[in-house]
Amino acid sequence: IPEVGGWNYARPAGRTKVGAPSSFMTAAGLEALYEARAAGYTVDAAVVSRALDCLERSRGPAGNVTYSIEARRPAATGNADRTPGAIGRMCSVEAALLEGGRGSVDRVRAAVDAYIVHWKWLNDRRAKPGTHMGPYMVAPYYFMFAHHYAARAIELLPANEREEYRKRTQELLLSVREAAGSWNDRVFTRSSGYGTAMALLCLSMPEAPAQARWEPAKP
Repeated sequence: IPEVGGWNYARPAGRTKVGAPSSFMTAAGLEALYEARAAGYTVDAAVVSRALDCLERSRGPAGNVTYSIEARRPAATGNADRTPGAIGRMCSVEAALLEGGRGSVDRVRAAVDAYIVHWKWLNDRRAKPGTHMGPYMVAPYYFMFAHHYAARAIELLPANEREEYRKRTQELLLSVREAAGSWNDRVFTRSSGYGTAMALLCLSMPEAPAQARWEPAKP
């Protein structure tokens, strides 16, 4: 979204009007651009800079990350944006900021800690009907998304810390595996393919290639 930076999956105000970027969509978009640059493609540095600005604006006073990023306004602090409902996007945003040269290991670690502490609220909405339901407006289809980004964030921590964090998060993930060996965060049978694929990505994250970092363009 050129005027404010970042990306969103929907534009409630209309396609031709400026809309508020989504924190987790912006984080995912940035990581795609980091990978593109690492693969040798030309990436507009100004687009990346605006998106990183967006992610910095998404941070709330307690380290939480707002769902939607309003330009030139502080991050929201309503129930939907408080830490128990934001743990997935906290991991994605702090990982993207660190990879983009704007974050810190301490912030990534804090996001993973929050994920472990508040995982219950995410699990309470897993495989339930409805979408954004109270008290923290968590939709069930963010369950596997959050696991995936927690697993990614762990790999950005110092090597001597990773094993314990992997163990803690993998135990949480394995605790909700279905009897048939699959994972599903929705009420539909069809979504077990997605859930299982995401779970396998999480479990194999320690062996995955290192995540790309944003590097300044060479002259």
